[in-house]
Amino acid sequence: MKFSSYLSNIRSILAPRGEDGLVHSLDDKHPINTTYPSGDWERTAQELYDRGRYHEAADLLAMNQGAVLTESTANLELRARGQVRDAEGITVVLTGYQRPQNLIRQIRAINEQSVPVSDVMLWKNYGGAGVEFEEINEIKTASCNHNFKFHSRFAFALLAKTKYVAVFDDDTIPGPRWFENCLETLKTHNGILGSAGIVLKSQTAYRPHQKVGWNGAVPNEAVVEVDLVGHAWFMEKAVLKYMWFEEPHSWDNGEDIHLSYTAKKFGGIRTFVPPHPSDDKSLWGSTDGKALGNDSVSSFKNNNSNSHTRLRNEIVRNAIQAGWVTKEAPAGSPFASNIRPSAHVFIPTFNRPRQLKRLLNQINNEAPGFHITVHVHDDGSEQTVHIDASDYPNIAHIALSRSPNFGKKRYWELVNRFFRSAVHLKPDLFYYLADDVQLVKGFFSKSASLWHAVPDKYKVAMHLLLDQREGSACWTAFDPITIETGEGAVYKSQWVDMLMMFDRTFLEALKFEIQPVSLNRWISNPLASSGVGQQISHRLHEQQRSMYLVTDSLLIHEDEPSVMNPEERLANPIVSRRKNPSAEDYASSAGVESAVTVTPAATTQGPIVAFDDSIDRLRDQIRRLEEMRSHEVRAFHQV
Repeated sequence: MKFSSYLSNIRSILAPRGEDGLVHSLDDKHPINTTYPSGDWERTAQELYDRGRYHEAADLLAMNQGAVLTESTANLELRARGQVRDAEGITVVLTGYQRPQNLIRQIRAINEQSVPVSDVMLWKNYGGAGVEFEEINEIKTASCNHNFKFHSRFAFALLAKTKYVAVFDDDTIPGPRWFENCLETLKTHNGILGSAGIVLKSQTAYRPHQKVGWNGAVPNEAVVEVDLVGHAWFMEKAVLKYMWFEEPHSWDNGEDIHLSYTAKKFGGIRTFVPPHPSDDKSLWGSTDGKALGNDSVSSFKNNNSNSHTRLRNEIVRNAIQAGWVTKEAPAGSPFASNIRPSAHVFIPTFNRPRQLKRLLNQINNEAPGFHITVHVHDDGSEQTVHIDASDYPNIAHIALSRSPNFGKKRYWELVNRFFRSAVHLKPDLFYYLADDVQLVKGFFSKSASLWHAVPDKYKVAMHLLLDQREGSACWTAFDPITIETGEGAVYKSQWVDMLMMFDRTFLEALKFEIQPVSLNRWISNPLASSGVGQQISHRLHEQQRSMYLVTDSLLIHEDEPSVMNPEERLANPIVSRRKNPSAEDYASSAGVESAVTVTPAATTQGPIVAFDDSIDRLRDQIRRLEEMRSHEVRAFHQV
């Protein structure tokens, strides 16, 4: 709002002087400041107004109008500027670092907006000795004795009490209709808006790219979707939360990249540049950016242009690998999916070469559209496992490790090897599968979509095999709760077992390790399981982390003989539950010689897989188990 309009509004609001002849403010009940020079008081008031010292300007105008304030000074100056402090307003967040000379000009540009703002906040990073900003009481200011660089102002913006926030670089002067332009754009293009947009032209780097907005080759006449924006941001405050769902790859740069990346990944929120018509700069988000931003303190100069670009290349590459779907991601590439998590799959295997190959082929056939890496651990198979990576071209990387057989009682050590190997891995999702399961069609797409749809910031894991434990409490005595999501229902179960998906917070909560499982576990019950799933469930439940169970199995298990716990499996078969079972459920395992004979289903649980030698092998395993148990019982009594 121009000062002339402000002055007119003040005059219409003010009341006559009090009986004592002085001008009073109702909020402090004492005469207002009368120390200003008596000469050109209107010019003095305008100078105060232009510097954002609205209360003082209102006081001075009231004094010289022979009036008494009928409300607080704060309310007066808000009304005079057409502002209201409510949920629909706009909070401006300015940035202070090494350009104090631009601050007053920015405040004047904000005052002149056709849509008045409700609040102005200033975040000041430490800019070095001798860099001083004018103190403006009416602007909420946070001064930091450290340079937290670019991300800090977005954290500060979370304190705004309005629906909208507008964040500005310190070299940005908006046109007087910029906020009007943004609000109009949001009616048709809800998302993050900005004045300087970038469309990425590479899936591995920040450059090459196309600029859109005030700094484009030709200013855009219409709204344009871009990958990220900078210089001046405008959005609903609620969007800011997504920025903190994932730690930035770098705190030194790239806050603009991180904001648009996380908003799209976690909230499905896109980024746009409002119209910047060449014949009307009043709508522009930055009217003098080239002149103000090309000085000696600009970040791209001080950080060395080459190192600045290398870091931004790295930030973009990391974001895309972690699931950022950019505007021009090539069709058919892993970057074209709306939800494209990178996933790391753990598979322990023992004496099941055919089943392992079947599973790897299914993963390979389900991998397009995702960045999949696999770690197979051979737990001392009688015939050493060999994997030819060329058989699985859609899997980005396959690692194979080996050890002597850990078996059931030392299974926790095997899981430790997996978890510790993931300390430096940062995929979107992890999967832990057994070598004898099969995937449903669309496994990665269905599981990732379901995971992202669960509205729980404390979720860490989801069990993917629905079996006879459906509807029952398990280990943590938590009665399951059905949760509806946009991708279907899930159970909040508060337990998981070793057929699950999880994120990195799961591993961090467990400190990347399984605690040793005591041999005493099996003295009274030799058929007890490994204890790993039970331990994980208890530890995470105690930390109040959320664990879920699918309501329709995403893995298919058809009661194959167990090589770890054969006697228990014989007594209590594990068969996956599918709501509408069909032979079409299975992911393609093309490329594998048939290891199974499929016969018609005798129940509603889908096809039954029969192994010609399964009964003989099972009997032999039971005999060996009984011998081991007898030996352990004798040893226990001797102790």
